[in-house]
Amino acid sequence: MGEIMLKVGIISDVHGNDLALKAVAKNMKKESIDEVIFLGDLIAGGPNPKNALELLRKLNVLSWIKGNTDMKYQKAIDFTRLKNEENIELSEYYLYALKELCFQDIELILTKPIKESICLEGLDIMCVHGSPRDISEKMGKEIDKIELMEMIEGVSEKLIICGHSHIPPTIKVKGKVIVNVGSVGFPIDENNRASYVILNINKQGYTIDFKRVEYDIEKILSEARNKKLPNIEKYEEVIKTGVYH
Repeated sequence: MGEIMLKVGIISDVHGNDLALKAVAKNMKKESIDEVIFLGDLIAGGPNPKNALELLRKLNVLSWIKGNTDMKYQKAIDFTRLKNEENIELSEYYLYALKELCFQDIELILTKPIKESICLEGLDIMCVHGSPRDISEKMGKEIDKIELMEMIEGVSEKLIICGHSHIPPTIKVKGKVIVNVGSVGFPIDENNRASYVILNINKQGYTIDFKRVEYDIEKILSEARNKKLPNIEKYEEVIKTGVYH
C-alpha cells in the first residue's frame, strides 16, 4: 500500500499489569512506533497500578481515554459508597489500587475524556473505551450488527477504535471499521499474551496489525501474591489461561 507515513500503537485495558505494558512498550519501540493511543482501564485489577501509570506517562501518548473502571475513582473519596455500589470483587480491586495512588494520580486519570475524535494524516478516528454512546458497552463480533449500528449512530469517523471487551476483532458495519484492540494486561480470548494494535497510515489509506506479546507471567503472579492482590485465585487462572469464567 505504499510507504508508511505514520505508525501508531493502540493499547487498552492494562488493569495494573505493569509487566505486560512494559513488554508491549518494548515491542512498540522495536516496531518503530511513533505515537501511542490509550483507550482506558489503566489501574484497577492488577498488582502494580502505580507502575502502570508511570509507564504510560513515559510513552508518547497522543490520545488518552479513560475507561469504565477508571471512572469509578470519581467515588474514590467515599469508600462506603464505592463498596455499596459495586460487587464485592470489583470494589476490592478498586480499593487495592488506592493504596498505591495519590490524589494527583487519580485526578490525572479522571481529567481524561471518555471519547475523542482525532485526525492523523487525514484519517479521522473516533477513540472510545466501550462504544461511542456508552463507556461500558462492548463492541465485538458477538454483538448483533443492528445493535452495533445503533451504537455508532451519528459517528462521522470511518475508523472507530475501542477496548473494554478484552477480545480483539475487526468489524465492518455501516461503511465503518470498528477495531477492538483487546487487552494489554488481562486478555480473555484464550490467548494469555498481551494484545495491542499497530495502525499503519500511508497516502493510500491504512492497515491494522494485531500484535501479541509475551511477558513474564510467573513474575506478575508472584508480585500479585506477595502484595496480596484480592481474588488472587481467579486472577491467576485468567492470567495463565486467557480465559474468564
